[in-house]
Amino acid sequence: MKLTHRFLIPAIALAALVSPPFTFAQDGPPPPPGNSIGVPGKGEGKTRGPDLEKRIARLKEILSLTPEQETQVREIFARQREQSKAQRQANKGNRPTKEEAQKLRKERRDKIDTAIRAVLTPEQQTKWDAHLAERKDRGDKLRKRKQSPESSAT
Repeated sequence: MKLTHRFLIPAIALAALVSPPFTFAQDGPPPPPGNSIGVPGKGEGKTRGPDLEKRIARLKEILSLTPEQETQVREIFARQREQSKAQRQANKGNRPTKEEAQKLRKERRDKIDTAIRAVLTPEQQTKWDAHLAERKDRGDKLRKRKQSPESSAT
């Protein structure tokens, strides 16, 4: 009898210490629908760049957008997102080559840039052009940095 108590009491104490984390592990709100990782704006697609709210906030800061312009820019991004989604669905089994994908991305980016430019005042367009030039310079520097290790290896 003493032998049973000798092992039973420590086993119960150990179970009491170990079980609380498991009983509370599932607490918390469920993730948003269509989102497997619980991060707003992530999980529905492979979003690589900043989410929509960050992009809008950045454009508001750079261009001093009015509320009406902000709404129009949101609509531009929403249309682009829907077009991209439809294109992905259409190409479901037929993935484009790297070159084709780059061309499609450039076309989409140019469409967005043109649409946003049409919403802006002449003063904002000047700021927009400067922003685009800065974005292009950053991209060029990044590409050069990515190419330089490859060229030095050969």
